[in-house]
Amino acid sequence: MTRPLCRAALLIVGAALALSGCGIPSTGVVEAGGPASGITATTPLYFVQDGALVAIRRAVPEAGDAAAAIEEMLQGPDVVERSRGVTTRVARTSGPGSLFPADGTVEPGATVFPSAAATEAAAEPVRATAEGDRVSVVLPRGVKAERSALAERQLICTAGRAYRMALRDTAPVTVTVTAADGARAEGTDQDCPDP
Repeated sequence: MTRPLCRAALLIVGAALALSGCGIPSTGVVEAGGPASGITATTPLYFVQDGALVAIRRAVPEAGDAAAAIEEMLQGPDVVERSRGVTTRVARTSGPGSLFPADGTVEPGATVFPSAAATEAAAEPVRATAEGDRVSVVLPRGVKAERSALAERQLICTAGRAYRMALRDTAPVTVTVTAADGARAEGTDQDCPDP
């Protein structure tokens, strides 16, 4: 065998050995519709950074469920996200008073003392119904949203992009959000930033 052929053969054998021991376990048979073991589905949740909407991927218990995605978004940005300047214009409150200061952001670590009525309101779930390419979201009492286009886009983009995962379609999803006080917002997820 010539020297270049020997080197090529050694490289191929070495590469095959390296790839065969890369440490990724086989998953075996996976039920239809379920992700392979070790892979967690993530959903884009929308927050605000530097005055603009930003998508952050999070593991949500039920991928494709708009209500579950909104519930996760209502928990707000985590410590790492807040350290990078990520804020929210929508949050679940647990007591009287506003978590929204004059600039519209939720104060990280704000302490609120819950009343019995506020604790009951905080336990109410977000409701969402979907049909075709439309999603209707009803926010419970205890959810505080700034009256702004950014707050509306946070809700619309989070619900629309979550539902799109179940829809498996590229057409825009139209989302209608109704607050507990009856205020409504409607829009599509067409211009939502990608994660």
